[in-house]
Amino acid sequence: MAKNRFRYHTNTLMACLAILVISVLVACGTHPESIQTTSATRTILTTEATPLPTLTTKTSIPHTQNLRPGVYTTNEIDALPLPTSGYELYVVGEPHAEREAHQLVFSYLKTLYETAGMRDIILEQISPAYERDVNAYVLGHDDIVSPKWSFVADVVIDVRMFNDTLPDSEKVRFHLVDIDPDFADMYTHLQVLREELGAAAMGIDMPSLSEFRTWDEAEMLALVDQMAYVSQGRPGIISELTTVEDSIRSYVAWQRFGMKEISESEFIEQLSIREERIAQNTQNLLAKLDGAPVLALYGGWHAQKHPAMIVPLGSFSSPVFMEIQSWVQRLAESGVSIYSVLAWGISGEAKVKGSYLQQVDRDPHQMRFSDGITLGDVFDANPQHSIVYVDLRLGTNSTLRLGDDFQDVPAGEIYDGIILFREVSPVEQEKYP
Repeated sequence: MAKNRFRYHTNTLMACLAILVISVLVACGTHPESIQTTSATRTILTTEATPLPTLTTKTSIPHTQNLRPGVYTTNEIDALPLPTSGYELYVVGEPHAEREAHQLVFSYLKTLYETAGMRDIILEQISPAYERDVNAYVLGHDDIVSPKWSFVADVVIDVRMFNDTLPDSEKVRFHLVDIDPDFADMYTHLQVLREELGAAAMGIDMPSLSEFRTWDEAEMLALVDQMAYVSQGRPGIISELTTVEDSIRSYVAWQRFGMKEISESEFIEQLSIREERIAQNTQNLLAKLDGAPVLALYGGWHAQKHPAMIVPLGSFSSPVFMEIQSWVQRLAESGVSIYSVLAWGISGEAKVKGSYLQQVDRDPHQMRFSDGITLGDVFDANPQHSIVYVDLRLGTNSTLRLGDDFQDVPAGEIYDGIILFREVSPVEQEKYP
């Protein structure tokens, strides 16, 4: 795919550029009286008289570098020039419940499938208790889509349809590497593992869920220890039991903090349990796959390579919380090669059936290059395009600031790329549960 390359303007061109700006924007449907011909605005527009390309069909120019190197605008997710080699792990950071981020993941999967042999995806938002059920569905062995998967059901269903076109030996699988998010999921996970152990676990009494809820932390961990004892020689099950153990510790910390039984600093320390468990489980997966690449969909905070994003947590937002290393940062610092891209909408609606609704309102004019140009300016200069991608690996782009929510940390230290969608839509659609 051809890329149009544009140059920065010299001072000697400024006098004639104002006329060119007006002619380009008129061609895009912008009235001359609305144009502000500041030096910053003139800097980002092309010096060539050729109109900016539009995307009406797959055969048209798919993307353009019409502003500066490494900045692309397009209408087609498939046209984004994302890397397809050189990394063990490709991570898409999302805000949750925005369909376009999930479409990006599916598009990226298909590209990486064809170019790099990608066959494995890591998903957030589903308890590892249900990994067997999810894969039974995407591999075509079962047709049940659980409400437990609602936040990412669209991704699961899209992959199932993709797998239906593939031979059994080439199908894509999901991996759930997180802790169990709630009490019922922890209990289900233990039940699943007990059943998998079969006769070896017959002597272990499994309480009812209602009884399990009355147990304290020591009693729950003792049950995990019993199951680990009879799991010798089953490293996969032992690894999952370690995940359940960390899930219990994390759950208890949440409860104690809510009742003000532990301090904020103690609670923040407990939060790192989750990130370390995800990192360890992902490291184990990468070792098992022996060099095969993996694609991951996780929240934007978890996709950071450097702590920066401010995320309200319950009734407080603590700078100390921001200093916790994400699982992506932990793996990157351990030597795993990772490409991490943030995918955000700037307007629209994020929604999941029955459980989540949020109006999307992010300001791309807060996202500013060192010369003052913003990603809002990029959108304004390309009204015919709905997607902007910035490759933050380029030195000229790495100093981009992402706004107040990122504590003025240069974007290139946090992510390797950022994708903004002009408008996003809910995950909830008729075909998804």
